[in-house]
Amino acid sequence: MEGMPSQQKPFGRRQRWIRGLLAAFLYTLVGTLLAVYPWLPGWDQNYFSGSRADWYSIWMNPYFRGAISGIGMLNLCASFQQLVELMRSHKH
Repeated sequence: MEGMPSQQKPFGRRQRWIRGLLAAFLYTLVGTLLAVYPWLPGWDQNYFSGSRADWYSIWMNPYFRGAISGIGMLNLCASFQQLVELMRSHKH
């Protein structure tokens, strides 16, 4: 029975590594989408931009687009941080 916890430890480490890698991938995917999509031509073709006239002016405002891109950049930073933590934990 004493051998049981040591056998589960590598599996737990592998599972944490896979979860971390998946989280980094998702942060990268969402971050890239949020950073780039507000500046593409299809940005104004959605429900929110066409629901009211004042919404369209906000939606197309460069400062609003920049704020959305900034949130995307934060996601990319979180992805980078997640990868750094994975590399550090892999060494130990």
